[in-house]
Amino acid sequence: MNKEQRDFPSDFCRDVWWWAVGIVPLSVSLSDEVKSKSTQDVLDGCHQWHAYFNDLTADMYNNENEYQPASPRQYRDILEHISAGGEIKGDSMVWDADNWLRYREKINKSKPYRTNKITLERCLKTLARTGLKFEYTENDIIFIHEKHPKIFHAMCVMEHSPDIRLTPARHHFAHCDFRRLYKKYAESHEELLRRVTDESLRITQAIHEFCKGLKVYRSVHFGIIKYKYDKERVLDYSLHKDKYPTLRVNIGTCTKFGADLNKDAFIKTLQKQKESVQDMFINNVDKCDREDCTRYPITINGHELTICKCSKVRVFAHESDVLDILSLIEARKASIYQYQ
Repeated sequence: MNKEQRDFPSDFCRDVWWWAVGIVPLSVSLSDEVKSKSTQDVLDGCHQWHAYFNDLTADMYNNENEYQPASPRQYRDILEHISAGGEIKGDSMVWDADNWLRYREKINKSKPYRTNKITLERCLKTLARTGLKFEYTENDIIFIHEKHPKIFHAMCVMEHSPDIRLTPARHHFAHCDFRRLYKKYAESHEELLRRVTDESLRITQAIHEFCKGLKVYRSVHFGIIKYKYDKERVLDYSLHKDKYPTLRVNIGTCTKFGADLNKDAFIKTLQKQKESVQDMFINNVDKCDREDCTRYPITINGHELTICKCSKVRVFAHESDVLDILSLIEARKASIYQYQ
């Protein structure tokens, strides 16, 4: 899959693409530490699991009608559940039949399945396209993979690693990040941005260099990259698959709770900046809908707006936007400095 892609046949294909471009290369995820702790079956399982998810996403993308109306996320959830609740016997994942039937009944009655007329049986039949097979015996249900027989050895280890059921740890399963097999693992800034375009990487580098000069420092928390000055968040950015560019930069406005926005340094600074910066604010300000927020009328470049201190500027950024984004960051820092 090409991370520079911007046009898709359908939303389903976009979801599959976003999954596929996030799969971590084996050269990164199979670290020396992971190799040293893994049995040969688990190592083989990692290689085969990586190949399987590349096969599966390619088949989903090219044959979406076979997989719909279930979503890519629902197929991943099924694979996770198979790996979490069964027991490895040989290369098979074996479930107690009664436990599996209870899961089947529960998931088929769930709102997402009922609304879209999905059944677990239909999803499993579709997953058979790329090699997943199962059979019932008197007491068990046995899952195997014909093409990649060792996958459950690795999947089972990951599903029993520390806190794997917590968000955002679950995305390590989807993306074959085997560094999560035996311990908690938090991705670095560079790893979180693996899926963005080269243009977006240049934007984040420009923001980082500018923020360093302002003594605004970066941290990573639950998949969001944050920049703070004096413990107050100046901006953050994250990835959103449904837009192009996928990188969205979020810049705060007023700092002090209850402050009059017309007297805040952010608005005062913004009113003195060039028209393109003001237009970026007008076109991208995201007004909150909380009923308990006090709203203030402000005027920017002849436009009257009513916003509260919670409002943020949210920009799906192109490289041509960088200078204006930096101007907004400077205005945000001015607001923080005003109340020190």
